[in-house]
Amino acid sequence: MIQYFHTKEGRGKNCAVDCYRRGKLDYFFAYPEDYAHASIEWEGATFKRPARHPAFEIIFVYSQEDGKISLYMKGKSETKKEIRALFADTILGLELGEFVEDVRVYDFSPLHNDNPTFQFPPDSGIQSVAIKKFRLVIDGTKERITLEVNPTQNQNAVYELRDRLCKNIPVSQLTITQVGIVVTFVPEPETGKISTRSFDISWPNSCSLKHDGKDAIIRKMLIDSGIEPRAL
Repeated sequence: MIQYFHTKEGRGKNCAVDCYRRGKLDYFFAYPEDYAHASIEWEGATFKRPARHPAFEIIFVYSQEDGKISLYMKGKSETKKEIRALFADTILGLELGEFVEDVRVYDFSPLHNDNPTFQFPPDSGIQSVAIKKFRLVIDGTKERITLEVNPTQNQNAVYELRDRLCKNIPVSQLTITQVGIVVTFVPEPETGKISTRSFDISWPNSCSLKHDGKDAIIRKMLIDSGIEPRAL
């Protein structure tokens, strides 16, 4: 990958890669060196133009079980395709056609502000939806914050906890990378029993929900709420 960017675009001389295993997914965070640029600044009484060598981010998420690979990076679609092929060949030992590309990602933007509106029809069987957990990343750092609450009495509890503990950090600098949601269904007519379903969604496209029964109803709610990507 370094050779690709260095030859094609004149950047990427150096690169650091962090690897993580989360459940059944493998995450690869690559940080190639971007184009150098000079800044103008004073250091005490000395005027300087130091060279800066920022990094840009590339994220690969691989599911061996599903045979899917997801890629997050800024750039042209052709570049992304070539980077996927390099990743598949170098890291996974696969030909590009041997896996299914999944470029869909969950959209957490509707969840940044408190009291988010979840969309579901009255006949869905859903009574309420609440967020019980956030995993946040502070932009420009590798620091992560996990917040978890019991939203039974206060559906806005996780946002109040976020605002209290992160009051010195602007919300715009907090990126949601995982969300825990609990869905409460209307009582069953025969027994009056109330059932709930708790699940996690991790960016970019990992979800613990299945695709049948009440999980299918919840996925429809996530689609209508603009969170889950629609099927291609």
